[in-house]
Amino acid sequence: MPSSVRLWIGTVVLALVSLLAAFFVVFNSVFSDVFGVGERVETYVVTGVVYLILGFVSGLAGPARPRRWTAILSIPPLVILFLYTLAEFQNLLIHAGFALLVPLSAHAGVRLGAGLRAKKPAAKS
Repeated sequence: MPSSVRLWIGTVVLALVSLLAAFFVVFNSVFSDVFGVGERVETYVVTGVVYLILGFVSGLAGPARPRRWTAILSIPPLVILFLYTLAEFQNLLIHAGFALLVPLSAHAGVRLGAGLRAKKPAAKS
């Protein structure tokens, strides 16, 4: 299969996974009632870990384009956060925290995955 076709398939698959994660992780985290600081911290941790893992997998599987994979992972949750902030402006700081966390953790994961993929095992003689 040509590399351009694989690139487009990977882009579409990652965009769909990102949409699912944006809805089920980010939107659920900001929409659900949280009854304490501990639960809010837990939602931040879960969101960061999910996007770190998604970034890591995309960095491992994709070509060396970290900005592209970070953008594909980050844009859907940022759009959802922006639209939901229009309806719930009093939670602006909470939403801003998620808006910073998602791209940072996705970028870190992509960098880790791409770095691991770039390392080649030592040649055996």
